[in-house]
Amino acid sequence: MGKNDQARLPSVNKNMFDKGNWQAFTAVDKYIEDLTVWAATTKEKGEDGKKYNLLWLLPRKREGEGGLGEIDMYKCLLLDAEAHLNCHAKLYEQLYFNLNSLAPELVSQYPIIDYDSEDPDKGYIDEKYTVATALLWAFKDKYKQTSADTLNNELESITKLVRSFPGYLEANSNSYHRYKNWSENLIKRYKVFKLHPLAAPHEVPLITKLIGAITKVEVNPSISHPLPFSPIIQEMDTWHENDNLPNLHHYLKKLNLSRAKMLD
Repeated sequence: MGKNDQARLPSVNKNMFDKGNWQAFTAVDKYIEDLTVWAATTKEKGEDGKKYNLLWLLPRKREGEGGLGEIDMYKCLLLDAEAHLNCHAKLYEQLYFNLNSLAPELVSQYPIIDYDSEDPDKGYIDEKYTVATALLWAFKDKYKQTSADTLNNELESITKLVRSFPGYLEANSNSYHRYKNWSENLIKRYKVFKLHPLAAPHEVPLITKLIGAITKVEVNPSISHPLPFSPIIQEMDTWHENDNLPNLHHYLKKLNLSRAKMLD
């Protein structure tokens, strides 16, 4: 194998993966994202001495005339056997290192010895069977979550958190710390929530619930807030009305900025 310009190897978050269901899906999705960055910066030499990154191995569709599928002919390494082998071996090595302990039964279905296969049942006859690509997508498919059921618990949890908006009850460190914990926790949960393919339709309802929680806290006669929230809400709504897509994170950033101004 040629010397490469390999970046730091990505890895699957095992703690999240072991929880299964939604958490496993999130861990796999993040792994694929990191893997893409790694593939873009990891290079292998071919017969011509040139270095090639591994991005060309990641597309799923490999069928089609000449077996190229979505791959740009000018980026395909089929005519450089050494580069093809080196890149493929490097990707498989990385996948095996990360996935064999997590899903050994799946990895065993895609052994590296299948690389030279011309088995018509695999659908690859005119090119070397890219078993690493097939393993990658089999792993992603196994933990793919698209049903509404997988979103219910996450939606219920994040809605409850949104409605628990604490505000800044007093201008002191305890009040700010309480709000800071709430905001950081919500942003963390929101990033996970947004990964779900069915999350988008829930964006506006979540923002509405947040505005309701802010208003409820602001008008509470038993609490004297050091900062009125009405101008902040108006600024948030103006941003949304100016043809910007609904984004809960934007609203949270506005709240965090208002808190930061109070600390100055």
